[in-house]
Amino acid sequence: MFDASSKYPYGVFNGFTRHLGSYDQCKRIQTKITDEKDGKIEEIHSRYCLVDVKFKEKNESTNFTGEYEIFFDPQDSAWEAIREKGDFRRWQRYFLQMALCFPAECQPEDIVMALKEPLDEFGKNYNVKVQASILPMYCSKELPLFSIYDLIFCVTFLSLLAMVIIGTVIDVNSDQNKESSLLLCFSACRNFNEIFRVNYQHKGFDSIHFFRVLLSAITVIGHRQLQYIYTGTISGLYIEWVASKIIFGLLHNSTLVIDGFFGLGGLLLSFSLLSYWNESKSFNFFILVFKRIVRLLPLYMFITFGYATIFYRLGSGPFWESIMGFTRNSCSSYWWTNLFFINNYFGGNNKCVIQSWYLAIDFQCYIIGVLLIRIFYKMPRKIGYIFINCALICSIVITFYFTYKNDSDPIFKSVTIARKIEENDYFLNYYVKTHVRSTPYIIGLIFGVFLYDYKKINWRLSKAWSKILFIISVIVILSTIWSGTYFVHPSWKTTSFEKALFASLHRPIFAISTCAIPLLLTIGEGLDVFYNILSARWLQPLSRISYTVYLSHLLIYHYEFGTAKTTNTFSFYNLFKSVLSDWIYSVGLAFFIAIVIEFPIKNFIHILLERYTKYQTRILSTDTQKKTK
Repeated sequence: MFDASSKYPYGVFNGFTRHLGSYDQCKRIQTKITDEKDGKIEEIHSRYCLVDVKFKEKNESTNFTGEYEIFFDPQDSAWEAIREKGDFRRWQRYFLQMALCFPAECQPEDIVMALKEPLDEFGKNYNVKVQASILPMYCSKELPLFSIYDLIFCVTFLSLLAMVIIGTVIDVNSDQNKESSLLLCFSACRNFNEIFRVNYQHKGFDSIHFFRVLLSAITVIGHRQLQYIYTGTISGLYIEWVASKIIFGLLHNSTLVIDGFFGLGGLLLSFSLLSYWNESKSFNFFILVFKRIVRLLPLYMFITFGYATIFYRLGSGPFWESIMGFTRNSCSSYWWTNLFFINNYFGGNNKCVIQSWYLAIDFQCYIIGVLLIRIFYKMPRKIGYIFINCALICSIVITFYFTYKNDSDPIFKSVTIARKIEENDYFLNYYVKTHVRSTPYIIGLIFGVFLYDYKKINWRLSKAWSKILFIISVIVILSTIWSGTYFVHPSWKTTSFEKALFASLHRPIFAISTCAIPLLLTIGEGLDVFYNILSARWLQPLSRISYTVYLSHLLIYHYEFGTAKTTNTFSFYNLFKSVLSDWIYSVGLAFFIAIVIEFPIKNFIHILLERYTKYQTRILSTDTQKKTK
């Protein structure tokens, strides 16, 4: 057990703060000991835990008024490399995690008590205050018994897989009643063809495939970096270097890309609703909401159910409990917040399927968008435009108010202080809240209205202005992301007003620039080169499984980092190498899930709704004929 435990921290100055020992060796320890007094045989098992060790110099000064320097002077005291001094960019070198292997019969509380005396003695001798603690989520646990919920998940998945196989066999070997068979919705051949179908309908909308793929790829890259931070690296100094250099400004506020998703989502919603109401005057709010639910929920609940049951059984490691164990407990207790798309307001830091906050905001904005566009549709156009722009101004004011009132940060200033992203105050209280994230969606609604109304106009933007505005849009997109650098340097003092102003404007500016590109491709001239790039054939299949990529890619990360037995080395080479493999694995997993789960269920529900609509229409027609007679 001693051999499997970490002995003494090293590389602390370079940011190596997690020392993982030998997890596998500790877990294999199993022996029998005979009691010399009564001859009883006792079986000894081992348990692995990461012990949190916090240390600081006694009487350490907490007031720092000088210039913040992230890198320490090697000629100065070693404590200068340890102290954080209020610099949120600094890696927490005073917070270590040390592996400890001990008999499973001992409780973590017993170990903490046993460590207290020698650590107090050490601190007394060296004028250091040392505290040790053990959190349950950093201790290994035995797998629970196979539950009825585990069995239900397995049966559900295997049933879907069997239906896919049967549907595919029937589809390949039969030409009769293909269109009417519900089982053919599960045909892998049909769903494969649906995914890889290339269809060009609208210049502006054709480019949205590019944005879906690009923004999904950036999301995958960003989540990879978070895993480096929360599961250990031997090069915290390298992360500090990236966080402190203006040249890496695109990384400091990269989460802004999600607002591109919101903007494009609003654009598609308003255009599709206005087109539908132009052909059919009927409006059924509940049917529209129901269709959105059945589009998002089946795959979403499958992933949630998997995290609550089987996924936890797939591996083990030093961080397995803190990642998969934590997620299993969150999904077991708070699955209902996912079901009703309210997990961004309920559940606290117990986030089940952590990236699903986006779906909650998207669904809530969808409901708001349907109501706004319906009101807009019923108004004269001029008054309608005034109304929807007033809604935009209100959303900007709300964001400004809450940011100013709470003196909130406008971006993620640091993600290294909390153990998990769920514990980050900005993430919990601002980043995932609809009332401060709805502005880009409303901007998308406005652009969708522009695109719809443009169908009635023959006017085109000149080639010169089209190219100028297109280039300006790209520059503004990059500049808006880069501008977040202003808030990540502790020496640059910012007021509550500056924070609120930036928070309320930088997201809408980004959304405007993003939505402007589909608009320019629609109304502009001379953008064929850009259009050919943004609408390449290979983008459409990747775009159609982008939702599945978004929901499933973290499962790959959770397994990789949860089972990792050594800390990672953060570097641009390793990041580039990992991102390539991440994208391949994510697309491969998403393609499999799309074929087996997403597309079969989506098509199955779509056919049921079509049949129900035809049935209702037939009944209505029959009643009308009877009344006529």
